Amino acid sequence: MSEETNRLEERRHLDGPPASAAISRLLKQPHKAAALTYAGLGVLVILLTFVAGLVPEGRENAAVELGIGAFFIVIFAALIYRGWWPVSAVLIFSNSWRAFTYFNDGRGWHIELRPFSATAVDPQPIAFLNALLMVIIVIMLARSAWHGFSTWRKHPPGGSETSGRITTKTE
Repeated sequence: MSEETNRLEERRHLDGPPASAAISRLLKQPHKAAALTYAGLGVLVILLTFVAGLVPEGRENAAVELGIGAFFIVIFAALIYRGWWPVSAVLIFSNSWRAFTYFNDGRGWHIELRPFSATAVDPQPIAFLNALLMVIIVIMLARSAWHGFSTWRKHPPGGSETSGRITTKTE
């Protein structure tokens, strides 16, 4: 090998793997990918919501509510990162509702669940971006939950290969 080839190899070693390899490695780990997506995009959605004024007018202390939301996003992301797939499974529902709500805000309808109401508002196209980000979050949460559930079914708690079946000593 020439000296220049050696320097290039050494430089490649110091720089680490290319970004695409790092992303590929991350996507092979559904819980970590879901956690990082949930934290990163979740906080981005909160910032967009606040900056674009997507918070309904009747809300008092919107900044405090969004701050509390960001705090819980970080807690849930940490749990998902550690492999708590049931957290991912539960969050699929609330985040799907949020995506639906943002989509309708973009169309000009604000929908509240408690008490149920659908109110005509000015269409806010930026809400479509939030809806898209929420859909990405839901997909990553679903991947994490599915992977966790599948692993749990293949290797049930207690180390038995009965897939959760109750057995007796006479079997």
